[in-house]
Amino acid sequence: MKNLLLSILSIISLLCFSQTTHTVNGGMSGNTFYFTPENLIIEQGDNVVWINDSGCHDVNGTTNSITNEPFNNPESFASDVTCEVGAVIFAYTFNVPGLYNYDCSIGSHAVNGMIGTITVNETEPECEDDNSLIEEYFGNFFISDCTALVNYLSSNYGYDLVTSCNWDGQPMNDFGSLTIADICECTCTETQNSSVFESQIAKKEKYLFSINTHGSTIERNGKAIVFDVYNSGKVVKKIIIN
Repeated sequence: MKNLLLSILSIISLLCFSQTTHTVNGGMSGNTFYFTPENLIIEQGDNVVWINDSGCHDVNGTTNSITNEPFNNPESFASDVTCEVGAVIFAYTFNVPGLYNYDCSIGSHAVNGMIGTITVNETEPECEDDNSLIEEYFGNFFISDCTALVNYLSSNYGYDLVTSCNWDGQPMNDFGSLTIADICECTCTETQNSSVFESQIAKKEKYLFSINTHGSTIERNGKAIVFDVYNSGKVVKKIIIN
């Protein structure tokens, strides 16, 4: 009962403080041993919780129990043996991208199928607009953020998004070695709500569909990073913000 309570508390803690928590069940059915799903794909920073369905098992991400060779995972991990049904065998946060192999090191469980892999995809770094710096430089023009600056450059100078983001402030201001792209990372990446950027796409180019970072076709709605595909072969990365 005590172990079960600790297991519940561990899961609650992971759900509260992690990006996403994934569950892997481990157990036996007749002479077959398993981790399911056997092959799991997650994002950097996600957690994985292994639950014991039956028998006594551990989670071993250090040395291959079949070959006795090291797994050479990006990070090593291992758990104690758990025999309580429904209890957490192990919980781990995967912060380093890469492919992880693991098994159950108890007896002949691994050779009888109790093996698994986890693929950790690298999370794209978040962008940031330094709107306070834009207001410091361009407040006299009633420009207080990056979007307003890009729109101003478009309306008054005919700059497209690429030209605006490559601008170094001259002759109005001196950004040193910086450009607008360095100051306005999000605005220079975001294209979904930018009529300036859309004007760069030739009229003959036809939008076909959008895919996400995993290559799956998706609808363009909700906050997400998407890639728009056109009939010319052009692929445009967009950050949808609404």
